[in-house]
Amino acid sequence: MDYSLRPVYVLSFLNFALEHEGEDALDADNGLISRYAVRNDRNGELMTDALHFIYVEMDRFPYEENEEEQCKTLLEKFVFSLKYMHTLTDQPGSFTEDLLRLLYRATELGSMTIEQRERYEETMRNELDISLEKRYVKEEAFKEGEAKGREDVARKLHEMGLSAEDILKATGVEL
Repeated sequence: MDYSLRPVYVLSFLNFALEHEGEDALDADNGLISRYAVRNDRNGELMTDALHFIYVEMDRFPYEENEEEQCKTLLEKFVFSLKYMHTLTDQPGSFTEDLLRLLYRATELGSMTIEQRERYEETMRNELDISLEKRYVKEEAFKEGEAKGREDVARKLHEMGLSAEDILKATGVEL
């Protein structure tokens, strides 16, 4: 059947391990992930290849809470972070990938008190205002510099004897 669906992925993090008929149901490279599709119960026909169900089985994670140095891949570091985040006081030093920095930053923001969050948001609004003001000033200065440059070129073209009409066509500046 073709439903003309764009692929949809359902990613689930399970705090338990699914029962599988064989370990070949798990991804070979990490043994944490199982993938499923929607099939007909009677004949196993694939309904669509646009629905994907991916399960990260956290109980299959091989490292304990104090073994973060054992994590080598981004997936291992990510799963370690999710599994033990509630006990960590800091981001492990070797967990430097962008995705992990974002995860730990989101966790830091999520654990703020209401008062801390309000102060943080106020600070961010102020910084955004300052940033926008700087960008506006820079854009205006650029526009002024561009206009001054066109005027200088127009003046030099006039000194070279070009007609006012040609100068207007070339620079957009009317003499």
